[in-house]
Amino acid sequence: MTERERLARIFGIEPLRPVGALVMAAIMGAIPWTLMWVGSGSLVVWMSAIFVDEQRKIRAGLGEVNGWGFPVSGYREWLLAREPAFDVELRRDVAIDLVEHSLAAVDATIVVERRSERVVRVVMRRVEVRASEEMGTFLAGDRKRLGEVRDRVLAPLHADVGIAAMRMGDREGLGALVASPRSPMDGESAFRDQAKVAPPDLQSLVHAGASQLTPPREARALDVRLDRLLYATGQQPSSGGAMA
Repeated sequence: MTERERLARIFGIEPLRPVGALVMAAIMGAIPWTLMWVGSGSLVVWMSAIFVDEQRKIRAGLGEVNGWGFPVSGYREWLLAREPAFDVELRRDVAIDLVEHSLAAVDATIVVERRSERVVRVVMRRVEVRASEEMGTFLAGDRKRLGEVRDRVLAPLHADVGIAAMRMGDREGLGALVASPRSPMDGESAFRDQAKVAPPDLQSLVHAGASQLTPPREARALDVRLDRLLYATGQQPSSGGAMA
């Protein structure tokens, strides 16, 4: 079974098998009759239209992860992998026990590995997909279970912590996903979130301190620069400085 046929079966598409039809078209084209030539050409056009529609449906199926709200790559490789796995890069640190228990609630066979402080690897099992009566079944990535993982774990995790990227593929050939450097804005946004829930008295104190842009009247009243400096450092201005 070809990769195209496996992908078609995974997305519930009846794959096109052009071998018999092409042989028939060649035989019809070899007969020196005009009707046979017309029939052969029509058969080729019909097969081409079916093939194009099949490829469109497969592309649509592979693109179903594009609307998850964060970058996802390697979905095709994950579906055809011998051991489907994916790495998730989080924007903030999170306890691996929380992620592991959440995934275990969806499927107890899921394996969770911490690759770094903000990268978690999730390994899932394959399921049987019906190919045909004569060819039986084959194993592929579990799309239904992956949808449950997205809805019950990844979506809440992205809303709370944030997912920077998700890379999918075969566990053996899946390259190491290196977490991107922290952005200075991450810490700033965290500080802003804390400031929003700060006590009102503390907020008023911060605003009052920041709104005082002019020096005190006592310091401004001193005409001599040296005396103003002495006053600013907490020292009493000398009479000699005042005379000067």
